[in-house]
Amino acid sequence: MAAVSVKGAVLVLVLTAVAYIGGLFFLSLPLVFLPFSPVIYRRINDVTVSLWLRLVPALLELVFGVKVKIAGDLQPIKGPCLIVMNHRTRFDWMFLWCYLIRLGDLCTHKVILKSSLKKIPGFGWAMQAAHFLFLSRKWASDEKYLTESLAYFRDYPVQLLLFPEGTDLSESNKLKSQQYAEKNGLPKYEYVLHTRTKGFVHCLHEMRRGGAAVPVIDMSVAYVGPIPQNETDMLGWNWPQEIHFHVKQAPPSELPEDEGGLEEWLKQRWDEKEQLLERFYADNKFSGTYMSEEDINCPRLQMISLFIFWGLYFLLQFYLLYFYFSFVCCFYCLTSVFFIVVNCFTSGTDQIVLKIHQCTVRQQH
Repeated sequence: MAAVSVKGAVLVLVLTAVAYIGGLFFLSLPLVFLPFSPVIYRRINDVTVSLWLRLVPALLELVFGVKVKIAGDLQPIKGPCLIVMNHRTRFDWMFLWCYLIRLGDLCTHKVILKSSLKKIPGFGWAMQAAHFLFLSRKWASDEKYLTESLAYFRDYPVQLLLFPEGTDLSESNKLKSQQYAEKNGLPKYEYVLHTRTKGFVHCLHEMRRGGAAVPVIDMSVAYVGPIPQNETDMLGWNWPQEIHFHVKQAPPSELPEDEGGLEEWLKQRWDEKEQLLERFYADNKFSGTYMSEEDINCPRLQMISLFIFWGLYFLLQFYLLYFYFSFVCCFYCLTSVFFIVVNCFTSGTDQIVLKIHQCTVRQQH
């Protein structure tokens, strides 16, 4: 148990150090470009954040030995898309990076998350700079925020992850979903929750504006071994031995145009997903063709290069700290105060970026 606990502590410590120390340095410096060139600011931030996102699969796979397996449609995802995935655990969105490092684009990847994650020091600040979307689960306010953010993304096409279930598959959430199903004459699910279709329909409509061809990626995630449901499991290293992804790519031509049709399409996908996951947990594998081991191992050199990059970065920080202690401490204190003040007196750097974008668009017209 002690060794397992050490693994969890090491993972959390490394990710926190990179998010906080790396984030304060790499994400604060591009702010100087924001008033003058929002395009340069966005590009620098997206590349910088992707260096942190790639660290998660590198640690899980190369250091801790978690196996990743991918089945279904094995073509790379190119260009903007909407990814819909079942929400088995609070960490599904991080595990997805193990898929995207192979077949997606982590530089343009964005996630829709709950607003409570937004103000976590280090992690939350980095996710704001990455322009992840944070919802309060109150549609009156979320609708406007989503519309403005997705309008912004039309200038910076993204691969957007949405959890249509709205929350993870904890026992209490599953009970609520089953009670809802019983009340409304719907089937009771064991492996997924009933979806909330409004956000899905709105996101896809907004991403389609201007005639954009936006496919939907129907992603199913499942695990072999322990499933980390919460942060306690993460620290205790109650983590899976294998992460399996099953992918179905729905091109725009296969998707309905109207709201009712999209709602029904999503509900049918979740009926199929329940059956797919039931079969998976009976056999510990998805049906269909899996990606070859050779292709699965392709990102290993990239992951090793990432370790070298972050190792050199922290060596540089230790060097600067040793020879320029006062300056380095002053820098990190001031940048920390900046992000704290921004989050206390505004809605966050992501909202500031939206306002600047809106002003720029108005000036252009």
